[in-house]
Amino acid sequence: MATIIRISVLAVLTASGLPHTFAQDAPADFVHKVVPVLREHCGDCHTGEKKKGGFSMNTHADWLHGSENGPVFDPKNPSHSKVLEVIASTDPDTVMPPVAKNKPRPSLEQIAILKNWIQSGAPWEPGYAFKKPAYQAPIAHRRPAIPATAQKNAHPLDLLLDAYFQKNGSKSPAQCDDATFARRVHLDLIGLLPEPEFTHQFVESKAADKRDKLIGELLDRKTQYTEHWLTFWNDQLRNDYGGTGFITGGRKQISAWLYAALHANMPYDEMVRQLVNPNSDTEGFAQGITWRGTVSASQTREIQYAQSISQSFLGLNLKCASCHDSFIDKWKLTDAYGLAAVFAEKPIEIARCEKLTGKMATASFPFPEVGQIDASKPRAEQLSQLADLMTHRENGWLARTIANRFWAALIGRGLVHPVDAMGTEPWSEEILDYLGGHLAENNYDLKSTLRLIATSRAYQMQSVIREKGDDTAKYVFLGPRARRLSAETFLDLLWQITGTAPSNQDAPVRRGEASKELLSATHLTALPIRLAPEPASDQPNPEKATNSEKLAKKGRKPMKPGTALVGFAKNITLPAKAQKISGILFDHGKGRVLINGVLLKAPVANRFNLVTELHLTQSFKPRDNTIMVLQPAPPEGVQSDPFLLELECTLEDGSKLRIASDETWKASGSFSEEQIKPGKLSATNPEFDNAEWLPVKAEMGAFASLQTPEKPLEAFVRSIQPAPPARAALLKSDLLMRTLGRPNRDQIVTSRPQELSTLEALDLSAGKRLSELLAHGAQTLAKRPWKDPRALTNWLFQYGLCRAPSEAEMEASQELMGTDTPSRQSIEDLLWAVLALPEFQLIR
Repeated sequence: MATIIRISVLAVLTASGLPHTFAQDAPADFVHKVVPVLREHCGDCHTGEKKKGGFSMNTHADWLHGSENGPVFDPKNPSHSKVLEVIASTDPDTVMPPVAKNKPRPSLEQIAILKNWIQSGAPWEPGYAFKKPAYQAPIAHRRPAIPATAQKNAHPLDLLLDAYFQKNGSKSPAQCDDATFARRVHLDLIGLLPEPEFTHQFVESKAADKRDKLIGELLDRKTQYTEHWLTFWNDQLRNDYGGTGFITGGRKQISAWLYAALHANMPYDEMVRQLVNPNSDTEGFAQGITWRGTVSASQTREIQYAQSISQSFLGLNLKCASCHDSFIDKWKLTDAYGLAAVFAEKPIEIARCEKLTGKMATASFPFPEVGQIDASKPRAEQLSQLADLMTHRENGWLARTIANRFWAALIGRGLVHPVDAMGTEPWSEEILDYLGGHLAENNYDLKSTLRLIATSRAYQMQSVIREKGDDTAKYVFLGPRARRLSAETFLDLLWQITGTAPSNQDAPVRRGEASKELLSATHLTALPIRLAPEPASDQPNPEKATNSEKLAKKGRKPMKPGTALVGFAKNITLPAKAQKISGILFDHGKGRVLINGVLLKAPVANRFNLVTELHLTQSFKPRDNTIMVLQPAPPEGVQSDPFLLELECTLEDGSKLRIASDETWKASGSFSEEQIKPGKLSATNPEFDNAEWLPVKAEMGAFASLQTPEKPLEAFVRSIQPAPPARAALLKSDLLMRTLGRPNRDQIVTSRPQELSTLEALDLSAGKRLSELLAHGAQTLAKRPWKDPRALTNWLFQYGLCRAPSEAEMEASQELMGTDTPSRQSIEDLLWAVLALPEFQLIR
């Protein structure tokens, strides 16, 4: 039967003329005649994602391009086109369309239509495509044209959004009321609730610019802003304070650097540069996690680096492309290994699906339009080049990626969704382009982008509630989505309302800012001191013993090269037990402190740049103590680095005294790393008593010209002033936080679930940890002098929901608490009832 069909087809195509019913004096109607034939008999192999033989018919350009064997259509001589040859073939291996089981061959009429179309020059309907070309995200920045308006000082995002509404035939939603806005913007920018009195004053204010002023004022609250957005960045940069890798030393935090960067509002491009080309403060991100046991080839540190920088900064998910060419986008295995090769300390072989290919990776950047890595350069130079390319002025992906994530954080859904697929077409290219360009033009000031979004009408509209399945339907912007509180913010609000925030923190960060009042009332008593070198001499002194000889006389082994230490010591007598001892060691970043022979480590001693902040209340004992500062010994003839130490001691009777470096200290170069390895170097040890102690030298202006983020006085004040209450973002995750959606951060997380799971619902209704927090909070609130239960109810609603309770809610509260003084249990029940409301748990 197949032979008969092939003979019939050949007869039709080679006949000098066509049967009357098939003959056409003009080319066939492409859309209505030709396309149905091509779609039915050729579409399975040559349209959509399929390019059998390298041939696609998706577009006219694809048709003209041809296959892996060359063009299939010859526009100069259509009758000799390859496509006619394969259609007319009688060979079952080459005939097109192929002879397939259970699939009919083209009819004689359909073949005649194709022949007539091809011999007529294969005219293609302008703009027609079997499948439209995939969206190609631009590389460089594009600044969209802002629609003209007569409105003075019109917000650019609002003008672009108006054009979007007009294009989609919809109207701009109404704005939210002032109380809703006050609650929303507080939660979004600093993660805390406005005080009830503030909300009242804000609502009553008639100032036209009160919303813009509030946004600016909240962004200026450096500490609250930093500690709220720390959660966002910890997720994005896979940073945490405990978990996989920390026990074995296979993971390192970047907490101190990240906190300081956010507090100082470091330009985003500089943040990226320091993370891509890491230093000792930022290498924890670049190095990723050293997993215990055997891992896949896609989880080596080099590949983790490629995955991390592409996902965090470019919105590209290279996880699939770390094993094989991606099935879902254009990224290939060589793209992932190209980035990995930059970070690798030695050549790496490409592995495809866990099998080595024999091909070595070559350092490369996935956007060659911006520039390329010189793979012949040393690793350090390649990393520097990569940092330059990531932050290049023509790399618009960098700014658009973070701008899109900020939009998603404040609006509830990204302009590009999901936010890790920045090659996907945004629902508004114009808004995304404007946000990215604005960030770049404002020197990558992240707060400027947050301010731009928050001051727009898009942000200040009434919120919409997500509906089931709306993520699968075509997205149309109708206003900001109601969003769940993060696990950290939920706890912060509970602690804020009840005044029960913990005082401890797990994050090794320096919080807050030096109090201006305390700065003006405080002075340092310490002097910078160092061990002055002995005068250099060209003449050897045979009577002068070397350190090794001195140690040998004392029966001790010589020090290994690079292990010698200089110790500065002073005996301290405390007349009574201390309530608090805090202060700083300010040096060149190399000093360590021992109290009574014990080497101090985190959390009592944390280093931040040139400052080691010390909290030593439990380290000192009443009466006699010895404090010691250890530094690496300088080379012969070179002075040791200066340091300044100042501690403030508050004794039980409230009196204060200072422990400070000065010329009464003594120094010795007789110590080594081996002595402090056990963790103790007691003042009663022979090594301490028999040391050769020398006087120290004070230098008044030792740090006067030092360019540092803060001066010693500011650092000292920060260490002694009361610490603000802790935020959940500074604490290790607990069961409640994990239940409410805090990730373990073994992987980068760019969005958290918005749906409430059954486990979360159970924990919010009967969880042990939440019950303990509610009981503690209720106990604290019960101590306040409430006028009556109605006053407590009204205050709680005004604080938690920024509105007064309804009559029904007030009645329910009265029934719960009665008319007498509220009991702890009734307050706990009321507190739970308010916190369990969706209205409380959503940012609306």
